[in-house]
Amino acid sequence: MNIAILTPLFPPDIGEPAPYAKLLANKLADAEHNVSVLLYGHLPENISGVKFVCTDKRKWTFVRLYLYTMRLLMKYRKFDLLIINNGLSCEFPATYIMPFRKSSTVLVISDPIAKAKSRSGMYKNVHENLKNKVTATIDITEETDRHKPEIHPFKPVSDITISNHDKWWNRHLEEILSYGK
Repeated sequence: MNIAILTPLFPPDIGEPAPYAKLLANKLADAEHNVSVLLYGHLPENISGVKFVCTDKRKWTFVRLYLYTMRLLMKYRKFDLLIINNGLSCEFPATYIMPFRKSSTVLVISDPIAKAKSRSGMYKNVHENLKNKVTATIDITEETDRHKPEIHPFKPVSDITISNHDKWWNRHLEEILSYGK
C-alpha cells in the first residue's frame, strides 16, 4: 500500500508529533508498505524504505504553506492512504486537497498543544472542516503506551512496559490500515 504521512514535526525536531511520526513511518516501512513523509524541515533523520518530501520551514509562513500544499497536490494521487498529524500547518493544506482526493484519509490527533489550539479561532474552523471530510479521526493524545520506553543504564525497563508498547502499536497500525484500500 502507498501511504503518505503529513507531519509538522519530524526528528531531529522536538515536540509531540515528531517521535510519533518517526515510529509510525518506521513501523509501516517495516511492514513493507511504500511510505512517504511530507514534512516541514530540511534534514530529517533517515529511515530505510521511507521517502521524504521536505518543505523548508525557514521560509515565510505563506510561502511555506503554499509550497507544502503544491507538493501535496502533485503527489497525493499516488497514495492509497493519507495519514495527517494534527496541526494547522498540515491540516490547512490537507483541507485544500480534500475535494480532489481519491484515497482514504485518517486524521491522527497526536499533538496535545495543537489539539488545545483547535478549540477556538480560525484554527477551529480548519480543524472541524477537515474532521468532517476525513475517513476517520483517531485521538491518541491520552494514550500512554504509545511512547517508547526510556532505557536508562542503571534502571531496568520492565518487560510488561515493552510488551504494552508493542501491543499498542500493533493495534494502532491495524486500526489505521483498516481505513486503507
